[in-house]
Amino acid sequence: MKKKTEPKIDELRYEQAFMALESAVKMLESGDVTVDEALEKFETGMIAAKRCMKLLDNAEQKMNLIVSEYTNGISFKPFAISED
Repeated sequence: MKKKTEPKIDELRYEQAFMALESAVKMLESGDVTVDEALEKFETGMIAAKRCMKLLDNAEQKMNLIVSEYTNGISFKPFAISED
């Protein structure tokens, strides 16, 4: 019987990588892990966070290209997120 292999985090879609990050955070917050498990989950979380950031950056770049293509060169400013 073939063993199903899990995809690497750097191959996941955004939603899957975000779920991996959430899972790692929940495990770390629970406090029910050994130091070795905590380090492993921390590393997994960091890799997942990096993947999410990369995918969001790629989406932003694609959106900027689409906007510039359909606005005939009209510039726009990204909205600022207030920190309330």
